[in-house]
Amino acid sequence: MLAEVEPLLKRNLSAGHIAFAVPAFERALNAQAEGDGVFQGEMSVLQDLDRRAPMGRWAAAADRAAFAHGYRDGYEQALAESSMPEPAQ
Repeated sequence: MLAEVEPLLKRNLSAGHIAFAVPAFERALNAQAEGDGVFQGEMSVLQDLDRRAPMGRWAAAADRAAFAHGYRDGYEQALAESSMPEPAQ
């Protein structure tokens, strides 16, 4: 969606127009949702919770998708790290 909007904005509006803030804000919100997902995924492994992502905080579909992606990444990374042997001293 953002990939479709930005070229239209660039073609029809002058640089610095306030409308350019909307796609930037949406990208930032998606990044925040993904980062939240990574953190929650890591915490789920540490607290021995199941793999299902708690999606209630994010209302927009794009944000839920970003959160779920981050959650899977964080969960899998933390799970892999927890099953690695301790380094020798």
